[in-house]
Amino acid sequence: MAGLSHTKRGQRVDVTVGTEEFVVEHAAESLHVPFARTRRVVILEAARHYDKTTAVAAGATGALGVPLGALLILKKHRVDTVVVSYTNNRGGELGLVLQMEKGKGLEFGNMLKTHGIVVVDPPPDNPGNANKKTASGSREGR
Repeated sequence: MAGLSHTKRGQRVDVTVGTEEFVVEHAAESLHVPFARTRRVVILEAARHYDKTTAVAAGATGALGVPLGALLILKKHRVDTVVVSYTNNRGGELGLVLQMEKGKGLEFGNMLKTHGIVVVDPPPDNPGNANKKTASGSREGR
């Protein structure tokens, strides 16, 4: 993660919102993002798959003769994905992508809105249009 050199993809971080900035922390490192340099935040709804955990669970339960692992493969963990667009202290454009527990992304977005940051909320779910073709022939909802 840019700004947190020892933080890798998929690692947990703490996010706190202050009066002038929000801070992303992992271990002894922290990334301070001032509200004044935060351009926009997009919040998306997503599903996260835990491949390694599922493979281990499938192997362990399969050895016991219990097909629980097969059920775990089908399970998705719902999350909010928050994409933050901001500029660094030299004016360079940067982005930050965070996955949060379902509902926490909207909560984070609402806190940022109170500081005047543009937050784009997720589009409403419309499962009825998931496979409906548009006039151009492409599929909606994908």
